[in-house]
Amino acid sequence: MKSHSTMSRRDFMKSIGLGSAAIASMGATAPFFHDLDEMTGIGAAETFNSTTSMQKRPWWVKEVDIPTVEIDLKLRTPYAGPTPLAGTLASIYVTKEETAAILASQKNNAIEGAKNNRPGFTLRDQIGAWASLDRGQTGYVKYPPEGFRTIKVTHETLGVPKWEGSETENAFMIRTFLRQFGAGAIGYARVDDDSVGPRKPLFNTHVRLENNADYKYDSNGVFVMPEKCKYAIIMYDRSPRDPNNYRRTVNSPQAFVSNMEKCEYGHKLQNFLWGLGYQSYWFEDGTTSKFTGTPTNVWGILSGVGEYNRIHNAVSQPEGESGNFASILFTDLPLPTTKPIDFGALEFCKTCGICADVCPAGAIPTVEEYREPTWDRATGPWSASNDHKGYPNKSIECVKWYFSYAITAYAPSSRPVGVCRRCASHCVFSKDHEAWIHEVVKGVVSTTPVMNSFFTKMDMLSGYSDVISDEGRAEYWHQYLPAV
Repeated sequence: MKSHSTMSRRDFMKSIGLGSAAIASMGATAPFFHDLDEMTGIGAAETFNSTTSMQKRPWWVKEVDIPTVEIDLKLRTPYAGPTPLAGTLASIYVTKEETAAILASQKNNAIEGAKNNRPGFTLRDQIGAWASLDRGQTGYVKYPPEGFRTIKVTHETLGVPKWEGSETENAFMIRTFLRQFGAGAIGYARVDDDSVGPRKPLFNTHVRLENNADYKYDSNGVFVMPEKCKYAIIMYDRSPRDPNNYRRTVNSPQAFVSNMEKCEYGHKLQNFLWGLGYQSYWFEDGTTSKFTGTPTNVWGILSGVGEYNRIHNAVSQPEGESGNFASILFTDLPLPTTKPIDFGALEFCKTCGICADVCPAGAIPTVEEYREPTWDRATGPWSASNDHKGYPNKSIECVKWYFSYAITAYAPSSRPVGVCRRCASHCVFSKDHEAWIHEVVKGVVSTTPVMNSFFTKMDMLSGYSDVISDEGRAEYWHQYLPAV
């Protein structure tokens, strides 16, 4: 068992070659704090921005006008998207024969694992995963974009006008409502913001925006959303209670619970808005929603929920890559926008590549293959178009691996890389933020890339990048999880 380091901050800075001059240069870009509580509480003077108003973030997370990844949505063509049905790979990815073979492999893998008591696939592993997917009375029903609008008390039943508040007041109201259920990072964006190009092409071909009073489905089954719902609420579910559990088993119930919680509080938010007098339309990654509708990772990056990185999902701080995938809710409730953020994540990815090294599917390019992101990326049924300078990931290989080796058949039919979450749990930005040395490292990374390669090596030497053994997976049901 590894013990915690007792090295002081000053000794650590000296050990990595940052003397007093380098520390002073960092001080020029960082605000002065008397203690850590003051550091995490900056911005209390209440100016609305994504780093202080929506979530407490360290001083080294900076707001920027445009994302650190180069994006040009003028180059984007609407994505055809997967079939709304979960449990099977969409035909745009693989043939029916390939799908049948993958599902057969999954079934055989589950049976063999249970019979042989294989760590990660024992009886209680599998039942725990499936039980975590159950949402009570709704079971495995996929929520429609418009929600169920089932709230019994509304402004109309009370005989009062609908809620009217300023954009900032509405932003805080939504933040409070979501956080009481355990929501993670929250961001706001607008459909009519053309700062990186027109955003309407971000919607998949089975979703269309029109100047209608309410939603409808056209004769081809396309979901038509009112254009007035131009305000986007981007929600990340909270990080798992222990990100390392993703490394212990791909079937961690925590992963499924966080998805189901996100589904539940998304539905609650829709009822809340409906009761106040506003429409809302909810899109998710395909696990729990009827339509994926639009890519969640892009909106997370545009709204400052996280920064682009080698994995493709928005890596956030202090949540890290262990935060799960986003949900998006479009509404006609007026809201401000939150800016993109920069804490050095993309720059760090250029020399790190730990996520690629631990990816069991080979879906993420290694540093040797692609140090820098590129515009020259092959498109295919899983990639709409080259609308950003990114890493050429192979999402379909990630999904295929998950279908073959995970327990549940509720793997997504369309998603960015990261379904099994091994890449996310090994990301250096997912490390425990309560350890001061990790915060010092992140502060240095946000200020200068000089030490990035060294920090990657330190992460490896500390054992963070090790893949959990079968013995480690077997300990899953014996670990102590603190109450939250």
